[in-house]
Amino acid sequence: MSMLLDKPPVRTGHCGLTLSIDGRQYRLRPAPPTGRGSKIWRLTVLGGQSRAGATYSVCQFKHSVDCTCPDSTVQHAVCKHIRALQVLGLISARAKASIQVAWANLQNDTFFQPANTNAEGGTECAAQ
Repeated sequence: MSMLLDKPPVRTGHCGLTLSIDGRQYRLRPAPPTGRGSKIWRLTVLGGQSRAGATYSVCQFKHSVDCTCPDSTVQHAVCKHIRALQVLGLISARAKASIQVAWANLQNDTFFQPANTNAEGGTECAAQ
């Protein structure tokens, strides 16, 4: 009973998150949100690996998510960083990468639909 009367000690220490994606190790840390509905995570490649020190930011704003890595910005892919954070529940699994939204919008836009081929082998505009 006397233990309950004493104030419990509070242990302190350093903590951090390390994330492994395809064998590459990243230091994972949250960044301050830029507004309501936003989440930002910074992934830094740990030393002793190729691209050591490179930092990528995965940013979710409401139902959209993007990453600053080359796979996302240059190759226009839904990158492994986004997918890993979604699997871990750190960003919404329902959030769509902007490139997915743009692609879906293009599929529904008649202006960008491929031309139809007529019986003579010629083409006709889909949007007239």
